[in-house]
Amino acid sequence: MKFSLLLLLSVLSISARGAKFEGDIRDWKQESHDKFSDPEVNFKAVMKILREKYVDASVTDEDLYRAAAAGLLSALNSGDEGWNKLMSPRELQDLQIEMTGQLTGIGATLSFDKDTGYAKIHQVIPGSAALKAGLRKDDQILSVNGEKFKGKTLTDMVILIRGPVGQSVKLKVLREDKILPFQITRDQVRLENFVTRRLDEGTALLEIGAFTKTAPQEVRSALNEYRAVKLKKLIIDLRGNQGGGFDQALSVAGIFLPKNAVIARTVDRQGRAQEHLATGEAWSPQTRLVVLTDENTFSGAELLAASLKENRKALLVGTHTHGKWSVQSVEELPNKFTIKYSVMQFQSPSGQSYQGTGIKPDFEVSPAKEESLAERWSEKNPQVLLGIDTQLKAAAAL
Repeated sequence: MKFSLLLLLSVLSISARGAKFEGDIRDWKQESHDKFSDPEVNFKAVMKILREKYVDASVTDEDLYRAAAAGLLSALNSGDEGWNKLMSPRELQDLQIEMTGQLTGIGATLSFDKDTGYAKIHQVIPGSAALKAGLRKDDQILSVNGEKFKGKTLTDMVILIRGPVGQSVKLKVLREDKILPFQITRDQVRLENFVTRRLDEGTALLEIGAFTKTAPQEVRSALNEYRAVKLKKLIIDLRGNQGGGFDQALSVAGIFLPKNAVIARTVDRQGRAQEHLATGEAWSPQTRLVVLTDENTFSGAELLAASLKENRKALLVGTHTHGKWSVQSVEELPNKFTIKYSVMQFQSPSGQSYQGTGIKPDFEVSPAKEESLAERWSEKNPQVLLGIDTQLKAAAAL
C-alpha cells in the first residue's frame, strides 16, 4: 500500500515530536571530522551492548529495532517538523479515516511534546464538542482521565481522548497560568471542509478546510451554485487548511485554470522536474479571485494559493503561510507498520519554492481575536460576519 500526500489533516494530531537530536542527517554529513565509520558494524555493536548491559532489562529486541526505525525517519526531519515518521497500524488507520473527513472524538488538532507529555491545541474544530466545552487554541492538555503522558506518545493520548460517541472524557488543561478541568462528551467530528456563503450580490466566499479524497468533487459542487450568477469576486478561504492528498490539491487547483496551464512543478531526488497541468476548462475566468491565508495554511493550500496567484493574478490577504513545500509518500512495511517519508519538493508554476519561508500575502492583515474567530464559524449574517473577521473584511473590500 502506497500513496502520496502533502500534509494530511489531523483532527486530533498534527505532529509528535520524537527523540531530540543534536542535528539532522544533513548536519552530521557536514561534520566530516566526525564520520561514523563502519556504520553497520557499529550499529550492531550498539545493539549488542544495549541487549547485554542496559539498566532496564525489560527492553526487548522489538523495542530496540522499533526505536531504530523511528530514529532513522526522525533524523531526516528538520527542527520540529515531523513529516518523516514511523506509524503503527492504529496510526495508519486513523490517517486513512482522517482522509475521509469522518472522525469521532472531541474535535481539536494537537501537537505533542514528548519531554513534558503535554499536547498543545492548534485548532478547535467548528461545531465540535471541544468548542462547545470551551477549549481554545493554545490551551495545553496536561492529562486525560487523570493519566499523564511524559515519556509516552501522542498516540497514547489520542487513544484515551477518542472513544464511543456519547461517553465523556476528562481533561486537565493549562491556559496561561491557570489549570482548568474539562469534562467533554465525545461526538462525531463534523468537518465542514467545503462551505460557500454569499456575502453580497457580486461576492461569494468558498472555505476549503482540507484536501480530502472528495475535495475536487465537493469544490465543483460548491461552485456549481454560482454558474448562473455573474460573480465579480470569489474569496477562497485557506486559513487553517493544513494540506491533504497531493493529487486532490492538484485537482482542486485545476478547477480554476485553463487546459494545459501549469498548476505546480515537482522535483524528485535526482533533480528531475515534472510539470503538472490543468486538464479542463477554467471555472468562471472573468471572476476575480482573492485568497485568505494564515500561518496554518500548509502545503496543498500553499500550492493552491501560489498557483492561483501566478495563473489568475489572485490577490493574497492575511498573514504568511507556513512554508511546507514537500510531498510525502506512505508505504506499508511487512509487519503492517507504515513509514511516511518525503519523496519530492514542489514549486509554484514559475518554479518558486517557499519551503521554510511561506508565501507573503499581497495585503498583510492581522487576524481577529480568537474569540471572534470562534464566532465566525456559526455566524450566518454576512454583515455581522464581516464585522467579526478583519481579514475577510479586507478581502471583500478589494
